[in-house]
Amino acid sequence: MAKDTTIVAIKRGRVNKGKFRDKVVKLPRFLRVCPVCSINFFTDRASQVYCSRRCRNTAAMRRYRARKSQEEVKSNEVVGVS
Repeated sequence: MAKDTTIVAIKRGRVNKGKFRDKVVKLPRFLRVCPVCSINFFTDRASQVYCSRRCRNTAAMRRYRARKSQEEVKSNEVVGVS
């Protein structure tokens, strides 16, 4: 049997007359593998791809540099520079 990967969070909700009541909320957990550093990590959002901000920025910089180098190659072909 598979282990349940949901976690329980306690969310504070306001009830009448300024009183608070704790509400139990189940949050889904998704197991992912980071494409930059290849570590396994859990995320609460289905859209999260990278394990950290550092890995996300690394991937963005790699995409930017790849795009810039392709643009340089295309501009050199148009000008006729070898």
